[in-house]
Amino acid sequence: MKNFKTFLTEQSKFSDEHIEEAKKLASDIESVIKKNFPNGYCEVGYREALGSHLIVNFGLISDRSDVAHGIRNNDPVNHTFIIHMKSNGTYEAVNLTGSISTKPEEGSYMAMSRVKTPFRKTKGDAKKILKAFETFFPRLKKLVNDNRDNIYKVEEIKDKYFK
Repeated sequence: MKNFKTFLTEQSKFSDEHIEEAKKLASDIESVIKKNFPNGYCEVGYREALGSHLIVNFGLISDRSDVAHGIRNNDPVNHTFIIHMKSNGTYEAVNLTGSISTKPEEGSYMAMSRVKTPFRKTKGDAKKILKAFETFFPRLKKLVNDNRDNIYKVEEIKDKYFK
């Protein structure tokens, strides 16, 4: 039976090529996000804990002082993705959290409503994962623009974040 330390060591055994490819994928995903949301918040990074993966954090508002209480998760378009690295050189991308926070319907007791932002779990090589993000972010931009007037506390969001 393996102990936890052995398990962790085995999980982090990826070739240098695979790690470099993952870092390039992270950079490419960040470029896709910045192309669609040039004033948005974007952080893409390689992590190695309980396996190797990429974490993608995205929000509509880049300046933390423009977000309610300076809390990143209060961004109305906050999204988090995880991209698991597989030992065979492939990846699996999953949307952990994400939607567009909108004003609640009239008479609702809820603080806000949500518009779903569908992202299909994607498995494959780096090109396939990048293609999934290249498809998702223009669609997300369209959803944001289509729901702009209904975004929660839109009157407090500067116009530059919608460009």
